[in-house]
Amino acid sequence: MPAEEEQQQRPFRRKLHGLGKRVGNLGGGVVRRFRKRPCSSVAELAGPVQPSVGTSGREESRFDLLSSLRGFNPFPATQTASALSCFPARFCQQASIYPAQTCQELMAVGTRLWGPGAAQSLLRVKIYEFAIFMDGQQARQSKVKNKYANNTAKAVGDANFYRDLRSSKDIEMSLMVRASRNLPIKLLHAEYEKILKRRIQRVGGVVQDTALLQLLDCFREENIPPSIKEGDSVKKGTLLVFRKEGNGRLRARANDHELADVSSTKLCQAVFDLYLGDQPVSRKAKRIAGESFFKLDAGQQYEPPQDALVCPVVVGNACMAVA
Repeated sequence: MPAEEEQQQRPFRRKLHGLGKRVGNLGGGVVRRFRKRPCSSVAELAGPVQPSVGTSGREESRFDLLSSLRGFNPFPATQTASALSCFPARFCQQASIYPAQTCQELMAVGTRLWGPGAAQSLLRVKIYEFAIFMDGQQARQSKVKNKYANNTAKAVGDANFYRDLRSSKDIEMSLMVRASRNLPIKLLHAEYEKILKRRIQRVGGVVQDTALLQLLDCFREENIPPSIKEGDSVKKGTLLVFRKEGNGRLRARANDHELADVSSTKLCQAVFDLYLGDQPVSRKAKRIAGESFFKLDAGQQYEPPQDALVCPVVVGNACMAVA
C-alpha cells in the first residue's frame, strides 16, 4: 500500500484492533495476536456495502444451478448470498431489474486480506472477495480497444490504458463484492466515506458530488436492509453488485435489495478506480483484467481467468463444482 494511504489509515487500524472479536469471529488466538501486532496495511474497501478493510489479494466465492449457460442471475430466489462460494464466468443482469437482459464476461477475481505482512500470512484474515465483469461486445468495439489494439502487450503495463478503461463511456462494467465475515456497519461506512471521497478527487471529481453523498447515505446503519444485517454488522456472505452504465449511471444492489441508483460519471470512475486505478486493491487482479480485455477478440471463444474463485460450471447466475 502506498505510504500516503498507509499513514492515513493508521488511526483506522487502531480502531480495528480495539474491535477484537467484533470483526467477524476471527477466533480467540488470532484476535489476541492482532491486538499485539500492528497491521502492515489496511486495505481500501471495494465499494459500498460489502465494505472491508484488507490488504492484498487471493480468492474465493459461489452460486447455484438452474438457468443455463446463458447467464447469471445475481439474486436467485431459491438461494441466499451466503450459500455462494465462487464467481460465474458470465454475469447476465435480469430484464426485470435492468432495461434489457445483457451479459458481461468475467475479467478478474480477487480477495482482500487484512493482517500482518506476507511473511505471517497465516495470521491474515479474508475480508471480502471481488469480481470484475465487462460487456464483451462493447469492449470489442470500444474506443479503448481501437486505441491500444496495435500494441496490446505494452498496454497491459501502461497506466494510461487502465485510466482509459476505468473512465470508458462505451463499456458497461459490473463489480461484485462479497463479505467474507461479519463487518461492523459504522466502521464500514466511515471507511468507505474516506476512501470514495479520496478516489473521486483522484479522478477529477469533488467530495460534494451529490451522487456520492446519496450512495454513502445508503450505507448508514439506519438505511441498511434488515435482511443483510446481523446485529450492528453487515452479514457474512452479503453480495453487493455495482453496475456502471455508459451514461454515467451507477446502480448498487445488496442481495435482492436495490441500494442506490444515481448518476455521476466521476463516481463511476471512482468506484472502478479502486480496482483499475494507479493504486488498486490488487495489482494482480488489475493486470489480469487488462489481459482479459484484449482476449475479447471477435470470432474467438473467450476463456475467463483460471482461478479457484471461478465456477467450473455456470447455469444462470449460478455455479456448481464438477467432480
